[in-house]
Amino acid sequence: MKESVSDYYNRKIVILVSYHKPSVILDTKYLVPIQVGAENSVYNLKMLKDNTGDNISDMNARLCEITAQYWAWKNVKSDYYGFMHYRRHFVFNDISETPDFGGQIFMKQIDDEYINKIGLVDDKIEKAVIGNDLILTPVIDVSKCFAPNNEIQFASLNNLHAKDFDLICRILLDFYPEYYETVEQYRLGQNTYWYNMYIMRKELFFNYCSWLFPILFEADKQIDYSEYSIQEQRTVAFMAERLFSIYVKKLIKDNPDLKIKHLKMTFVENTEDNSVAQAIELNNKKKPSYFLQEGLTKAYKELINLHKVYDIKLEKECYNNTLIRKDGKYEIAFYGAGRSAIKNISLFEMCFGKKPTIIWDISAEDGDYLESVPVVKPDFTSDKAKEFIWIITITNPSVSKSVKEQFLKSGVKSVIEQHEIMPMMVKYTWKEISQGEER
Repeated sequence: MKESVSDYYNRKIVILVSYHKPSVILDTKYLVPIQVGAENSVYNLKMLKDNTGDNISDMNARLCEITAQYWAWKNVKSDYYGFMHYRRHFVFNDISETPDFGGQIFMKQIDDEYINKIGLVDDKIEKAVIGNDLILTPVIDVSKCFAPNNEIQFASLNNLHAKDFDLICRILLDFYPEYYETVEQYRLGQNTYWYNMYIMRKELFFNYCSWLFPILFEADKQIDYSEYSIQEQRTVAFMAERLFSIYVKKLIKDNPDLKIKHLKMTFVENTEDNSVAQAIELNNKKKPSYFLQEGLTKAYKELINLHKVYDIKLEKECYNNTLIRKDGKYEIAFYGAGRSAIKNISLFEMCFGKKPTIIWDISAEDGDYLESVPVVKPDFTSDKAKEFIWIITITNPSVSKSVKEQFLKSGVKSVIEQHEIMPMMVKYTWKEISQGEER
């Protein structure tokens, strides 16, 4: 270890970068690498470790990078405290790339070009941080990840459960009943922060940790992990992201004069310090999934067991926001014939009792079909296009937006992006699952 814990006591900014395995290391005056889960790790990384001083390193299997936040709270003195991951970083420069639905910009690897591009250098960091109270990642709208609200998004994932979301919210309210309105707004809302990444002024950080850790420790006691997989055992860490969002929501409401900045963030697809490994991995890395459409059934069954009823609200949303009816006269058409279109065809049959009449795709060839639906090249000059309600099944937000603009310029008025249609599908999915079940 190059430096002792005491070396970090008088720095203006300490941003801990969490590592749990060998990776390309970021190490500057302000960027401080720390090995998380060091107490039980098979690795001995040459950096600070979260099992020194006052620590909860042995809880890392369940709390993940939160053990670094606890360690900083108890062992570091600084004006600002921040947190990043070995593969997720704040962008301290202005860059043109647009984040995906999950708020991330995908980059191939960490090298000098990457570091300079996003500004992982001390002067850029200091310029972005000093004078602000709170630095946040982009706000995520879960409706763009195809979920109608935060609670359903959480429960739709195969390693997370509605009962744990509900339990931790109840524990929060046992400690802090004044958060009731904020918890309900978050549960039914669509905006959130993920990834446990932020930079806070000291006073805010200490207040946040004093608020957070009693909730997490109590939840860790009450959750039954006995039949949980390794991923399911990380429930409290995933829920900490949601708790952070709740805390920030109320913090901003109660303190409207706070100086807050949002920075873009990256997700590095390959972090190995090995050029051969990079060559193998770069094109094969699986990108994260923010919401599983097939997880709707799981989510709603779990919510029914908790007597959480959403169908009335979603029914109103369905019928107020679209021209589509199950028995309607309108014809549906898709733009895009990729994997997302295949999923949506079956969902549309279930939700609206019909398949799309036609699919436009720039790669279409004569005689192409997808699930028995004809696929043809786009023709924005066709008057026939105006007879359809168009669903853009492309998941890339910038491409989807561009296609929608083309439709509108050509005089087509009924154009819906995929994230806008999901609440309607959810309504019918709920109806099918809950029929005959006791509430």
